[in-house]
Amino acid sequence: MFYRNAITQTRTEYNKLQKKLDVLYEDRLDGRITVDEYDKYVTKTKAEMDELDRKLVEFTNNDKSFEVTSEYLLQLASKAKQIFESSQPAKRNKILRMLLANATLDKKRLQLNLLKPFLAFVTNADSQNWLRRLGSNKEQLPPT
Repeated sequence: MFYRNAITQTRTEYNKLQKKLDVLYEDRLDGRITVDEYDKYVTKTKAEMDELDRKLVEFTNNDKSFEVTSEYLLQLASKAKQIFESSQPAKRNKILRMLLANATLDKKRLQLNLLKPFLAFVTNADSQNWLRRLGSNKEQLPPT
C-alpha cells in the first residue's frame, strides 16, 4: 500500500512537471520569456524530473525492506517482557519512558497510559485478527 501510494504521488508530481515544461515551451515560442530564462527553467525542471525518475525506480524495484522491518518489530514486541526483565534499571527506565505517557499514582495503584502506537498491542492482545474493519483501506486521502 505504501509503495502504491508513493508511486502514484511521484507520477502525479512528474506529470505536473511535464505540463510545466509544455507551458514553458509555449511561453518561449510566444516570446513571454527569453531563451536564457527558458534554458534555466528547463534545466531546473528536468533535474527535478530526473530525481522523480530515480524515486520511481526505487519504489518499483520490489523493495521488501518495509515488510522486513514490520516483521522485525512484531518479533521484538513478542519478546518485550523478556527484554525488559533481563535489562538493567537504567535501560528499563528508558523503555518505560518510550512506552508510557503521564503515568499516575491512584490510591497506591500505578496507572500506566501507553502511548498510542503501543496501545494497539494491549487492546488487541486477545484477538487473532489485527486487520482493520472491512473496507477501511478503500478510502482514498485527498491529494496534497
